[in-house]
Amino acid sequence: MVTLNLPSSDEEKTRLGGEAEQNFIRLEKALGVRLLTRNPGITIQAENPADAGRARDLLQKMTEAARSGQLLPEFYIDDLLTTPRPGAGIT
Repeated sequence: MVTLNLPSSDEEKTRLGGEAEQNFIRLEKALGVRLLTRNPGITIQAENPADAGRARDLLQKMTEAARSGQLLPEFYIDDLLTTPRPGAGIT
């Protein structure tokens, strides 16, 4: 089990999670990770480092977008989830 912690204020977590934390739930299902938000920051738990890292990267992008005043609608989350990671698929 891999555990990462991403610093995040309560206000940021509320904005990132969206209504009823649906954004967090979608990330958990799509990436196979667990996101814990009760303690300070966001704790990411995953079976392997790649999944944890992908979740951390997406949450950081979401945080940057929210800090710049952007909304985080469903299509934005969909776009993040379907965008390949740099170097993915290269052999």
